[in-house]
Amino acid sequence: MVKKVSIVFLCFCLVFMFLFFKIGVIASNTEYKQTALNQSYYTLELPSQRKNIYDCNIEKIVNEEYKYIASVTPTEEAVSILKEHKVGITSSEIDEIVKEGKPFLCEVDTLNIQANGIKVFTVYDRYSQKQLANHIVGYLDNKGEGITGLEKGYDDILKIDKTTSLTYTVDALGVCRNEIEPEIDYGDSTTDGVVTTLDKDIQRICENIGNKYLDKGAIIVMECDTGEIKASCSFPNYNRYNLQKSVTDEKGKPMINRAFTDTNVGSTFKIVTTATALYDGISSNTTYNCTGYFDLYNSHINCHKLDGHGVLDMKTALMESCNPYFINLGLGLNNKNFIRIANDMSFGKGYELAKGIHTDSGYLPSFEELQNKGELANFSFGQGTLSATPVQLAQMVSCIVNGGVTPTPKLIKGIYQNDKIEEVKYQEPIKALSEDIANTIKDYLISCVMEKDGQNAKPFLNTAGGKTGTAQTGVYENGEELCNGWFAGFFSSNEKNYAVVVLAEDASYGNEDASPVFREIVDTITVLQQQK
Repeated sequence: MVKKVSIVFLCFCLVFMFLFFKIGVIASNTEYKQTALNQSYYTLELPSQRKNIYDCNIEKIVNEEYKYIASVTPTEEAVSILKEHKVGITSSEIDEIVKEGKPFLCEVDTLNIQANGIKVFTVYDRYSQKQLANHIVGYLDNKGEGITGLEKGYDDILKIDKTTSLTYTVDALGVCRNEIEPEIDYGDSTTDGVVTTLDKDIQRICENIGNKYLDKGAIIVMECDTGEIKASCSFPNYNRYNLQKSVTDEKGKPMINRAFTDTNVGSTFKIVTTATALYDGISSNTTYNCTGYFDLYNSHINCHKLDGHGVLDMKTALMESCNPYFINLGLGLNNKNFIRIANDMSFGKGYELAKGIHTDSGYLPSFEELQNKGELANFSFGQGTLSATPVQLAQMVSCIVNGGVTPTPKLIKGIYQNDKIEEVKYQEPIKALSEDIANTIKDYLISCVMEKDGQNAKPFLNTAGGKTGTAQTGVYENGEELCNGWFAGFFSSNEKNYAVVVLAEDASYGNEDASPVFREIVDTITVLQQQK
């Protein structure tokens, strides 16, 4: 009998040990642990926050506005009051969410909602409805990760690992009993971030004026001596709240940043031809009789003034933008000098303006290509295979203003942390021309704007210089060739020199479509800075 009891007791011990071991395995398994946890708690996370993107004055370009997010316990009272303050969601959509019986988040229109089961939190609204510099800033995916622009290039710097969680206790039936009060902590998102060279005021001015005048095109404003880009605009802008529509817009192609994309530049390039001629020792008094065309191998290259300009010297040829004069000039230049000066003044060069943000290099013909007289003739007045970006034209203009020194374009000042900027290093500027040559051309360009009759770029409130351009693109629509209208110019305000480049895509003429934009930008910035 004793033996029989001992056997039973031994079996009981073995079963107990097995169960004890099995329970230990289950308890140590993370999957089972998580299942148990989910049966006890329910967690919501507020929208993730990101660090700032600043302009050159440490003014926020993003995180400028706030929105209100409510955490809602799905009670009848809470849901009823929520429907009075909901944002971006319908009442029927709320009813569908409530059926799940779990707490949820919803954007509301006010911070002051007094109701059991509703708590409202203030979070940054990353982008404003009138967000500046869309093509530069970029946008995020639905996980809050950078997809384009600075958001993508500096994602590792801008993202914040901390999240704000709301945790509810839940009973065995899945009913929420109470909420554990969270600590709202945005980390260092209110201070640290990326500092650009953009100036919010100038950027806003250019976007407003561009939206008024340009269906398609671009505007660049560059500080001449530093190369810092103060405004970079591309039109049409894309709609970050309806990206699908913007992506599929084949006519406007708003996702393209035209400010950094190369295209035909037309007569703005005559600045480079003039510079090379003076460098080669050709006198500015050199004259040419324009009869309305240039005869090259029995082929006529027309002037825009079909009955001819008559006898012109270098200054008046630039003012009148006479194609035959510059063809005649270009055919007599040293081609190696021509290419070298064009390259030193920016042509044929692309730049990384920020992580993941590049400008096109455009196309600068080679020495061998310019041995072809037809190619050289077209090159001399900015036609043919030559192409460049608005940024490159801003560098070209800056070179003239700087006394022959071409700046490196800059878009990023540095990384802002602990109230200090860790500045980005850029390539040194290039000495392209002598100061005398640059100053001579600068005077010519001022005459182009301030003395030329019918010049629509002439400001009312300031003195400016610059050059129009109308570039053939080789693209036809309804039997007519589409052209690019340009104005590349400069002005001074508050002891600073600015280059302003305007591209009007699919335009008639530069003086009609681009020059008025330049004039209004100059006058508006002048007024703004006089008020400071």
